[in-house]
Amino acid sequence: ANDPDDWRRYFENSFPGVKCAAVTCAVNNDLLVRALVARREVLRMMELQLDSGTPMDIDHLALLAAKAARKNRGVLKRMLAVFVPQLPDLLSRLVALNTSIKGLAQLGYPCTNVFVTFEKESDQREVLDRLAVGQFHIRRNNARILGDEKYLFQGKVLEVLESVEPNSVRWQDLNATVAERTDQMLLTSILTFGSILAV
Repeated sequence: ANDPDDWRRYFENSFPGVKCAAVTCAVNNDLLVRALVARREVLRMMELQLDSGTPMDIDHLALLAAKAARKNRGVLKRMLAVFVPQLPDLLSRLVALNTSIKGLAQLGYPCTNVFVTFEKESDQREVLDRLAVGQFHIRRNNARILGDEKYLFQGKVLEVLESVEPNSVRWQDLNATVAERTDQMLLTSILTFGSILAV
């Protein structure tokens, strides 16, 4: 369920007296978020190359890119463009990102994590005490472990954990698979080890 109101109703109906202060549903839209971040970076690089106040609509950018392409024909300028992308290259990247974003925005994304903030610490403790069960019961969807079917969310046993503080959550890596996390740790370890050896 991607709707925070569904989760709010579940917790407040299953636990009378409990009030949810905030509910955040995290969805697995990492590709879309990365594309949006890349688009923002491209736009920022374009802004740095243009005069302040230059219109940033796509038609005006296309005109400026065409003028820059006509002007930058020298070998030295093409070599420099390898290291510092010029306006025509940035525009091509922007158009590709816009197309990708339009496609990705039309997809549906499953909810992967739900963060619930309760009004009182005692409410949080009550929910954690009642719903925290082992992985064995979660994987088998063993409803009997909860004692009452009202604690099931849409017929499922939930994996309920106490979260870290919101500013400690690595939002961009929230949906990373075990393989991706292992690759990141391995690469970091190799680079660290290499830099130690180099010194």
